[in-house]
Amino acid sequence: MDYTITILENLEFYTRIGIENLVDRCLVAIQGSRLVMNQLVRNMAMAIIREESPDDPGKRSRVLQNDAFNILRKLSVRTMFFMRMYF
Repeated sequence: MDYTITILENLEFYTRIGIENLVDRCLVAIQGSRLVMNQLVRNMAMAIIREESPDDPGKRSRVLQNDAFNILRKLSVRTMFFMRMYF
């Protein structure tokens, strides 16, 4: 969690107060030295991200961990096709 605090403080956020507010609202929890997002909040965020582009994960504002491999694989196939066409 110290790493998270350092990054957020460099962005000029009121980090400790903000994290305490999120914990008080049960949106995140502190487990040992880790900051963990509430599972329901995480699922809602993932659903919102999927709605941005249901058919093409590469056009979403954020890449979900499950989709990352497929996006990279698709990009590498396109790159290989491009290289065959022009070289």
